[in-house]
Amino acid sequence: MTYAGRVYQDEAIAATLAALREHQRVIVCMPTGTGKTICYSRLAELYLRAGHRVLVLAHREELLEQGAEKLEAITGILAAFEQAARAEATLDSQLVIASVPSLINRLDRFPPDHFKLVILDEAHHALATSFLSVLDHFTAKTVGFTATPNRGDEKALAQVFGAVAYDMTLADAIGQGWLVPPYVETIECPSLDLARVRSRSGELAAGDLGRVLSEIAVLREAIGPALRRAAGLKALVFCATRAHMACVAACIREMAEERQLELHVSSLDGTTPPKERAQIVDAFRRAGGGTWLLNIDVATEGFDVADVDALILLRPTIVRPRYMQQIGRGLRPLAGCVDGLDVDEQLAKLGADPRVRHLQPLRGRDDAALARRIAIATSRKPRCLILDFAGNAGRHELVSPLDLLGGDFEPVEVREAQRLVDVGLSPDLWAALEAARAARAAKMADRLARAGDPFALFGLAVPSKSRFGAAPSAKLLAVIGALRSPRRIQDAREADALVRELARREAAGLALYSQLALLARLGHPLEPLRAMPRRVAAGLVRDRAREAWARAPRERG
Repeated sequence: MTYAGRVYQDEAIAATLAALREHQRVIVCMPTGTGKTICYSRLAELYLRAGHRVLVLAHREELLEQGAEKLEAITGILAAFEQAARAEATLDSQLVIASVPSLINRLDRFPPDHFKLVILDEAHHALATSFLSVLDHFTAKTVGFTATPNRGDEKALAQVFGAVAYDMTLADAIGQGWLVPPYVETIECPSLDLARVRSRSGELAAGDLGRVLSEIAVLREAIGPALRRAAGLKALVFCATRAHMACVAACIREMAEERQLELHVSSLDGTTPPKERAQIVDAFRRAGGGTWLLNIDVATEGFDVADVDALILLRPTIVRPRYMQQIGRGLRPLAGCVDGLDVDEQLAKLGADPRVRHLQPLRGRDDAALARRIAIATSRKPRCLILDFAGNAGRHELVSPLDLLGGDFEPVEVREAQRLVDVGLSPDLWAALEAARAARAAKMADRLARAGDPFALFGLAVPSKSRFGAAPSAKLLAVIGALRSPRRIQDAREADALVRELARREAAGLALYSQLALLARLGHPLEPLRAMPRRVAAGLVRDRAREAWARAPRERG
């Protein structure tokens, strides 16, 4: 079937094909919820159409089942399974989907050159011996997909992959309106003392962690505020051990009863029987608010329930990928929320709907992205509540939301965002980061405008560069050159946007570039200048010239 991909998915596929022309193995990094499965299914479709055989690898049943479903929907081919008792692939199978633990014992059935493309889901596991053995057996081009390229054991994935073909960060996806913004709250737990927890193999020792987290004082300090904030929400709760999860479940039920709250609580972990596990997940999927699902590293990879609107992180970690997987479970927008939008219809809400007034400053930068953010803000899931917990971390450097969200921001922006949160000027970390970036961008734009940059001076967004690297025409360059601006313009889209703005201002009788540049340099407020009629600007220029002339004799004397 034909699948209309999102813009960034098209870019990811094009970048991957280009990278594969130069490298044997490449990796694609995209946050949870942005469609890695769709991307690799479309990539597989290209190879299958060309008559090549494709192998898709994963390590968990949920990932295999989801992958097979999406592959069939996009390619029209039913994948042959190689997983546990299922040994369906033959040498004639065009598309094979396999679990690494199963395939490692069946490699002799497939010649090294049997597949033209190998796709590895959750590629941050690629350094495991079993994964490497499978990859090394085949001579095929290999593409890994992951949301968490930074492994907790700090081993470089560069040992396996020759290049990063495409990299979309969490902040990219949120800022462009593809994911729901997080609303982060940190709950202080004075009794929580992680100094007593040892670390093992680059992570907090689960047994120690479970015992510390299961102490009654810690449980009540954590659960009480969580109930106040999220009792009516559909929440995933991340726990450390089975014993800890049992204690959490008992504490939640007891404290909910004390407060007369109606809250449905269920639990699952890796030992939950498959049939029971499927029933629990299906019930949670169909449930509404007031439902919490407790888990231990089960609702991390391949667990997709879009209407989860709260994450309760009762499992501290020093491993960034684990934290990223947890956070990603709540950031999916509701189905159909951000695709196929009428941009003008969404933008019309800016002046009418109080829920989106905070997005008004983004108007004119990227209206398609803004439309998606408006659609999210006015949906039944405008954000995802993330409850994190803080105590005495001891010698451990715990991963925090700032570690994930701040990666795309400059250090000065991160520091300012943290200050806004610390002093109570912004309770929302993501909003604080965006506010810090906007304030810094405004200062930079002001400096550029006063230095004569025409885009900053006119308040005009700089367009993305031409996809084909087109240079401006001689006619456009002549118009721009006459401005004598300090900005060097070598891209056709930049030149076209600027000349169109000059023509619009000319037709409207607004101030000339030369007038604005002089008045801005002299310190006039920029906003009034941008809408100032040419005659008024000319008067101001004359007045400043007279003042300068009058001062000149005194200064010479």
